Amino acid sequence: MDATFCIKPVACPAVVEIAELTLRNPATKEIVWRAATKQALDALKIVGTACALPCEAHLRFLSFGNDPQLVLPFAAHTLPDQPLRVEISLRADGTESRIADGLATLRSRPRSAAHYITPCLGLTGDDVLPNGLRSPVLVGAEQIVRFENIESLCSAPTCRLRLHPQYHPAFLRISRIVLFRGGHEAILFAAPFTEGFDRFDVSEGAVKEVVDGNLLLVTHEGEYLQFPQLEMSRETRCRLEIQMESLRVPPLLAPLAGNTLSLPPKDAVRRTVFQNRIPPLEGLSLNAIEFQNFDAALAHALTHPRKKAAASDHQALIHAVSRSLPDTLRQSKS
Repeated sequence: MDATFCIKPVACPAVVEIAELTLRNPATKEIVWRAATKQALDALKIVGTACALPCEAHLRFLSFGNDPQLVLPFAAHTLPDQPLRVEISLRADGTESRIADGLATLRSRPRSAAHYITPCLGLTGDDVLPNGLRSPVLVGAEQIVRFENIESLCSAPTCRLRLHPQYHPAFLRISRIVLFRGGHEAILFAAPFTEGFDRFDVSEGAVKEVVDGNLLLVTHEGEYLQFPQLEMSRETRCRLEIQMESLRVPPLLAPLAGNTLSLPPKDAVRRTVFQNRIPPLEGLSLNAIEFQNFDAALAHALTHPRKKAAASDHQALIHAVSRSLPDTLRQSKS
């Protein structure tokens, strides 16, 4: 599978609007790739803790966590083997009112043709059989989703089941997963009781968080939740039950109750999103190496081993240059 080129514009809840994205060779100033039109920007895939919002002129999305991702529309190996600089013209608004507006837009957005098909969950085995099992889902309600005869999905004594939401983006809050075996309803597997949700994996781009004992899952098109390895015999009938809620808005900032949106203070939102989710950062030396300009500092960091580059002036090297926004982006308010 080809590696993708992914950019994470922010690391917090916010409504983000992007007017232009450019990859440039810092030495020659040559533009390697650019997206500066609505059509080109729409080619970027929005995954992770982010959902697209409508915008006529630019690319707009709601970041509802600390891992929003923009996947560029080409494989990483197609880029030239040379240092590249990412230049991005964006506006990020992390105020509570703007985030509330974004959530309200997601809640009330018109349904596409795909959404008129009954939402459902798909279940497959390791070999991802095209004729896997499916079960309907009611969006916005607590429910128990059942899959019968799941032993038919496993071609070997052990397998790892995959749960594929057949609608996207999908926001699931899962409180219980139980696998029953045989006519006497013996429990073969149960989460979070006999097994923790931390043993579940997700595909690239999907988001999994365990909060207050529940598994919060966000998937986009083609993404899935993978179960831990299970032992099942094709000769013994098995049933899977998933107690869950399919949310209408992203789970990390979902309204707690009622129809009105009540967000906690910004610091509380920040703690909710970031607690236990950011790995510790490697310490950097403060012994700065002086460079004549920014390009020289960037070239040093890109062409030297980490041990040497750690001594460079990262305060000067890692920074954003403030520039005037394009008129269309500055004037956009919604």
